[in-house]
Amino acid sequence: MKTINLRNLILGLAMLAAAGLAIAITPTSKIADQGPKIDLETMIPKQFGEWKMDETIVPLLADPKQTALLNKIYNQTLSRTYANSRGDLEMHVR
Repeated sequence: MKTINLRNLILGLAMLAAAGLAIAITPTSKIADQGPKIDLETMIPKQFGEWKMDETIVPLLADPKQTALLNKIYNQTLSRTYANSRGDLEMHVR
């Protein structure tokens, strides 16, 4: 019968301990949900400098799987498109 090398046993136990520690310290709640509520809609300006929010452009909706993942990671998102006097467009997603 083959014996287990002591070095391999120690490495295996260290890997098992690291996996257990990773599971134990994985966050289960969002820090953003614990503090004061922030409303991105009012916090992010609709105009800055010569750039104004273009309200004619409707943000695209992500597919349901993507939306579910975003809701799992973030407590809110915001998409806006800004335009300047030359007609240049800039899209921001928060």
